[in-house]
Amino acid sequence: MLQCLADITLRGLLKPQGDRTQFFLSAILHFCLHNDLKMNELRPIREELTLLDEQRRGLEDKISQLNAEIAEYNDARESELPLVQEVDGKVKELRQKITDLNNHQMSLRASYRKLKERSSEMDGEISRAEFDLVQSVQENANLCSKIVQSPDKLQVYFPSDMGDKLISQGKLLKGLNSCMEGSDCRKPCRPCKAW
Repeated sequence: MLQCLADITLRGLLKPQGDRTQFFLSAILHFCLHNDLKMNELRPIREELTLLDEQRRGLEDKISQLNAEIAEYNDARESELPLVQEVDGKVKELRQKITDLNNHQMSLRASYRKLKERSSEMDGEISRAEFDLVQSVQENANLCSKIVQSPDKLQVYFPSDMGDKLISQGKLLKGLNSCMEGSDCRKPCRPCKAW
């Protein structure tokens, strides 16, 4: 075992003794060799630590950069939050409007079905009315053919006052016949007004 080098004095450096100088030089030499050996053993660990330290610094830089980006995104999110709430409100309004329009569409379909049924009923009534009108026109034609239309013949059978009335009624019936046959009777004509 080596002794401590604490007994090196100035006198030993100025007037060195051979055995003590040899002892000190061998101790210094052993220390340098031991230090060199240990430093060679520790060099890969030191290099690895240096590399890890560089990686740590790079990761810290990256973390700080990512934290800055996160802060920017948080700021952007907070600044866009009113817009998002406004759009969300509009979406809710549109969904409500869609529901209302769907309900309105269903009610319109129901009313359309009722109107269609009513239209088919009215078509049936119109066809029956047309049939009745045709029958009435035929009966009217039969009756008109039986009426005496000559004024001379009427005067023979009736007094002159009564004959004039019958003649005017005959003309009126004749006008009604021609009116019913010639038009759809939506506008009142002169014979219809007189009737």
